[in-house]
Amino acid sequence: MSYSQFYGRLQNWRLQAAGTLKDLFGLSSNRLYLLAILIIQGASWWLATYVFRAIAGNVLILHYNVDFGIDLIGAPNLIFYFPSLGMLFLVLSLIALLILGSGRNFKIQSHFLLGGAVLSNLGVLSALVLIYLMNFR
Repeated sequence: MSYSQFYGRLQNWRLQAAGTLKDLFGLSSNRLYLLAILIIQGASWWLATYVFRAIAGNVLILHYNVDFGIDLIGAPNLIFYFPSLGMLFLVLSLIALLILGSGRNFKIQSHFLLGGAVLSNLGVLSALVLIYLMNFR
């Protein structure tokens, strides 16, 4: 493949990605999804930072089982994996939307992918709240 063919394909992909991003931010429901994810991510990072600063020692309780008690302990910096995982869900959803492109099913695909990202970020935030409760209450 010559350089000009590669450049032509790269230019076509760039134009398609720009159109997809225009369609993505053109839908009001997608803007609401992204706003909700932004708020949830902000709360997750704030709570992770709060837990990290408030830990007195170098032990963080990560899992508690009703039958056996504490069964997973880790370093306090492991708390930052949770909001990072939520951000990964968002990035993977946006990459999947860019790959799928804006076709006739784009609206339902964006609802599924961004709605799933919102739910997964809510799960991450609830996990952080439970870690806070296990360590400080």
